[in-house]
Amino acid sequence: MLDFEKHIDLTSHPGSTRWLDLFVEDPVLGITMRPNIRLSRESLGFSFATGSCGLRGPDNKNASTVIAGTSFALGVGVDEGFNWWECIGEKRHDLFNIGFPSDASAALIRLKRLYSGNYEHLVFIYHPNLWALAKSFSAFRESGVGVMKANGWVGSSGRSVLTSIREKVRNSVKKRKNILVERVMEDCVYRFNSRYVMINNDFLVSGVSRELELFSYMFSMFKRVTVIRVPVKEQVFFTNCGSVSDKKIFQKLCDQYEGLWYNFNKALSPYSVVDLTREFVIQHFLPLDTHWSRHGNVHFSRLFLECTS
Repeated sequence: MLDFEKHIDLTSHPGSTRWLDLFVEDPVLGITMRPNIRLSRESLGFSFATGSCGLRGPDNKNASTVIAGTSFALGVGVDEGFNWWECIGEKRHDLFNIGFPSDASAALIRLKRLYSGNYEHLVFIYHPNLWALAKSFSAFRESGVGVMKANGWVGSSGRSVLTSIREKVRNSVKKRKNILVERVMEDCVYRFNSRYVMINNDFLVSGVSRELELFSYMFSMFKRVTVIRVPVKEQVFFTNCGSVSDKKIFQKLCDQYEGLWYNFNKALSPYSVVDLTREFVIQHFLPLDTHWSRHGNVHFSRLFLECTS
């Protein structure tokens, strides 16, 4: 683990504030990212750039393969040059990456607006945060206000000293209630959230089926579809590292992950599925953030090549 990676954290201030500052509200897509961003490591803890469309990664609009998914497809948490899609060699030139932290509706709109290829192959990187994002975006679509306001996402323009104090108090309470759990592993403090991207029962009933319909439509547009399931850091901790007491804390969360994956598979098969949840170790993740470390990005790039060859 590189020393600077130990401090990257987009889940709390100031990292979360600077991360949200990159987004612009959009009445149709919910949020977009500013095009042609160039940030040094000093801003987010890692260098970061976007292309002319406000997306990241390979932007060949005529490519035969399209990458879709959330921020794990987008590429977050490591310096430019070390994102997974930068580590796959020449194959990256025939990819178009529409990965973005949004819902299925926004992904479909991006695809139709931007992609002009032959719809040969879709590679969908499945991460459970897609359901939490769908819930957040449904609040925006139903309320008629911007997605940031609908979900209380606060950038630097809306943050005050009081906001920061409240966040520290909430995190302190979460630690006492075992919502935020910190463990020292490999001489490094790792943070886990026992409610990470957990969704409530109301959305499980109505929202999940709506998302599945949209994903089904997207998948039907392509001649070939490969779904690559990647794990959440909490899943890896639960499976490989947790004590009996830790397993009790994370059992409900991981059960929901499995249930949502089952529903996704059942509703959208047949397609090619590769389940990588057992192929990661905790060192593939940033200690304080949810995303992959540099080591994790390199690891996934190798797995990606195997899955799509």
